[in-house]
Formats: sequence, C-alpha cells, structure tokens
Amino acid sequence: MDKESELTKLNGESEERSPLANAQEIEVIALKTQVEAPKKALDGVSAESRAIEDYRTAERIELKSANEELIKERGEFEAF
Repeated sequence: MDKESELTKLNGESEERSPLANAQEIEVIALKTQVEAPKKALDGVSAESRAIEDYRTAERIELKSANEELIKERGEFEAF
C-alpha cells in the first residue's frame, strides 16, 4: 500500500472514531457531574454534623459549669 492510500485509510478511520470519542467525552462529563452532586451533599452534611457537634460540646460545657455552681451553692447552704 502506498503512502497516500495509507494516509487516506487512516483519515477515514480517524473520522469514524471521532463521533465515538465525542460520545465518550460527553459521557465522561455526565458521569463527573453525577459524582459531584453526592460529593456536594456529603460536604453539606459533614459541615452540619460538625456544627451539631460544636453545639453539643458547648452544651456539655455549660451543663458542667451549672452543675459545678450547684454543687458549690449546695455546699455553702449545708455549711450554713
């Protein structure tokens, strides 16, 4: 096969593959989009979970402080 025929054949094969490559590229983009949605949702849930944990920590600290104050005042009352 001469070079010109070979080049023509390769160009034809390239043109046949081009729509397939485009379809695959579109599919990859669609799949990436599908993956991003759950990732964003997970990020939101993680942030919400951290906020809840911070709130619970603050509540525990406040409860501990109130309990210590109650114990102190009870001791003062019993000593009275």
